[in-house]
Amino acid sequence: MSNSINLKMLIVLAIAIFALTIFILNFLGLYDLANTSEFFRAYSAGVTITTSALALLVWQGWKIPWLKGWLILVPNLNGTWKGSLQSDWINPKTNEGIGPIKSILVIKQTLFGMSCVVRTGEMTSYSISAGIERDKNLHIETLVYNYRSEPRAGVADRSAIHHGTSVLEFGTNPKWSLTGRYFTERNTTGELELSFLNRRTDTQLTAKERKHPASNTQT
Repeated sequence: MSNSINLKMLIVLAIAIFALTIFILNFLGLYDLANTSEFFRAYSAGVTITTSALALLVWQGWKIPWLKGWLILVPNLNGTWKGSLQSDWINPKTNEGIGPIKSILVIKQTLFGMSCVVRTGEMTSYSISAGIERDKNLHIETLVYNYRSEPRAGVADRSAIHHGTSVLEFGTNPKWSLTGRYFTERNTTGELELSFLNRRTDTQLTAKERKHPASNTQT
């Protein structure tokens, strides 16, 4: 939790919401705080409102941009990221590599968890674990996820199911981007360059984008 939200500020915010709630209830004359039973009713109402506000924060409120930095510590990466990957795989038949492969990364993120799906024309990779690492000194935010990659049925005979890890640095200038490397258990590595497209999480590659640069190779 401490990696996603500033716990000290969360406590301060909870106290502020509670105090403000009690003040408003008293100001509107809904409860007489001088009366013991009324005071405890106001206290109960304050706890309920504060708890509800924090629940809304965890559910959707953490995506509010102005909360980033002082309260929310992770960027909102939800949506579709589009670009390409470049594998260092060498075709043993030609002793040559392959060109960039059109790719999309779809991220579904909550405040305390996330999943990543990468799609190319031949493979779909599903994250097993995923998270955002923050370097407090260098102000670098990195998406790291371990994945299982499954081939399309038509290429399963030459491109086996495998596992790997991706490490992608998040940048905002001049546009939102995720760039970095991936490593697989097949002893191949590659580079990923992706730009933010939209907040949709159901994006698929077009027929043109699914065309692999070399249909007789694997990545």
